[in-house]
Amino acid sequence: MAVYSVSQLTGYLSDLLQRDSLLQDVWVRGEVANLARPGSGNCYYTLRDSNASLRCVMFGRGSRGAELLTDGAAVIAHGRIAMYEVRGDLQLIANIVQ
Repeated sequence: MAVYSVSQLTGYLSDLLQRDSLLQDVWVRGEVANLARPGSGNCYYTLRDSNASLRCVMFGRGSRGAELLTDGAAVIAHGRIAMYEVRGDLQLIANIVQ
């Protein structure tokens, strides 16, 4: 029986996500919730629909459409799916919001 540390497992999952070409170039539709805009210039939010939610981050540099992000807005976001290993969270790293 193999036993893995949390870091080993989340690292492995992160590697799997990075190798999946579909998940590295994906569009996701949803409603913006829990929007936070700290002083760093990044945007942190959740995209949700009636059945699920997905954490998202949009880094200030090189991103388009961040001004469209408001709680309750219906948007389409483009980016890549990644693992935030510190929390073990799946997230969309968005670079475009429409």
